[in-house]
Amino acid sequence: MEERIKKVKVLTSGVFDILNLGHINILTQARSLGDYLICCVQDDASAFKSKGEKPILSIDERVDQIKAFSFIDEVVVYSDVDQRSVWKKLNPNIIVQGDDYIHSVDRTEALKYIKANHIRLILLPRTKDISTSIIKQRVSSSNKLD
Repeated sequence: MEERIKKVKVLTSGVFDILNLGHINILTQARSLGDYLICCVQDDASAFKSKGEKPILSIDERVDQIKAFSFIDEVVVYSDVDQRSVWKKLNPNIIVQGDDYIHSVDRTEALKYIKANHIRLILLPRTKDISTSIIKQRVSSSNKLD
């Protein structure tokens, strides 16, 4: 009789605008935590709703960048800031987010869902001195004359 080995599914999500070392660190660390990595990319309208500004890169450009990483097994576009419906469909064992996840908005219902469904939540520390916002500031200031 063939024994089936259960794969550990890891899910991470974000806007992934202006891909940078912080994104790469989260993705590679998430991959190391399981056997199958799902990366969910927030669509343009939903990103605007949650961040108050449109991403620089389109959803297609951001998805294509994420798909370029051979260690990512599946890329899913999501449109609801509340990701519980995505989680229900994908059924991850582990959800990986940056350590600002808990404090960025009210996550009460999401945390209840995670606990009720026995999903492990891992919060990874931000990569120091890098983010999409910092890159945008660098670009803006590099275009100014001293």
